[in-house]
Amino acid sequence: MVFQRRLPQTLTYWGPSGRSDRFSKPIFDAPILINGRWQAKIQQVRTTSGQEITVNSEVYVDRDLAIDGYLGVGDLTTNADPTGAEVPASPIKSWNTMPNLRNLDQERIAYL
Repeated sequence: MVFQRRLPQTLTYWGPSGRSDRFSKPIFDAPILINGRWQAKIQQVRTTSGQEITVNSEVYVDRDLAIDGYLGVGDLTTNADPTGAEVPASPIKSWNTMPNLRNLDQERIAYL
């Protein structure tokens, strides 16, 4: 749709698998490439539990993502773990979807 054309960046997404290794460190799904638009923007948002938090970026994306997943700019798919210091990825802290003005598509925003 029209909104999809406004997502010029390639991003890497690691979804949470819901599992942990033997050291209780989260295990992530295999990284995938998605389209998006990353904007550095410090703002206050509410989590699904109603807590108000400060985030550093909002990222418009082309699909639904999960809270506790990670996003990074560019093709970082060679990295299985987004939490390492060498991987420039950030956790998704909050999430929002809303229909566009004609209700033909959804705008999806991840807050990091």
